Amino acid sequence: MHHALDVLALEEGALLEGQDAQETAVLRAVAQWSRDYLTRPHPAVGRTGAVCPWVEKSIQQRLYHLTLLPEAHLRMEEAERTLLLLLNHFLEMPPTVFRQGQFKAIVTIFNGLPGELEAEFISGLHDRLRPAFVKQGLMLGEFYPSCVKTGLHNRDWYPLRSSPPLLVIRSMVRPDIAFLHTHEEFVQAYLGKHQQEGCTELRNYIARNREHLAPGNVSMLEETLLKFQQAKGG
Repeated sequence: MHHALDVLALEEGALLEGQDAQETAVLRAVAQWSRDYLTRPHPAVGRTGAVCPWVEKSIQQRLYHLTLLPEAHLRMEEAERTLLLLLNHFLEMPPTVFRQGQFKAIVTIFNGLPGELEAEFISGLHDRLRPAFVKQGLMLGEFYPSCVKTGLHNRDWYPLRSSPPLLVIRSMVRPDIAFLHTHEEFVQAYLGKHQQEGCTELRNYIARNREHLAPGNVSMLEETLLKFQQAKGG
């Protein structure tokens, strides 16, 4: 299991066991990027507020942790095993009650990944692991320099770009239906986690976005919502 360090501890001078000067510099750079980019407004976001609205609270509550994977883990199978260990670690990290733990995050930094492999490696790892994380009520975010995923409110902006590349584990919150709505199994996991509040959020999401969603997507969402409510007797 790889050690993690919250951002405030890092800023106070704490070190990860066994890390060298280069690794320390990478950790500090990602901590600074988190503060300078994620916690602040950006003109391209297309809405008010910070790029990632939950990060500032996560940092201040000492729930925003950084961990670094050295070059020995830059093989797909080894990285996959490590991320699944981090999944279990995340679930066991206090606080385990959602209301208190919704701001938990583990930012996994891939140190030493050759630039020409970043996109394929990170996106491939993300695609393979995302279903396991969503099933547990978690989100897995991908960040790398050439990420082509665009913003929810501005399709000309690419918010998921960072160097070094990262995978971010965090709790699934109600607005995340915007990232999950195209996969039936993801919507089922979302409703299973958020229950009636999730049903309300999903109904509102469909109402707000009906004209922009594919008809098949709308049908799937409505059918999944109906099946969930029937199963719950409501």
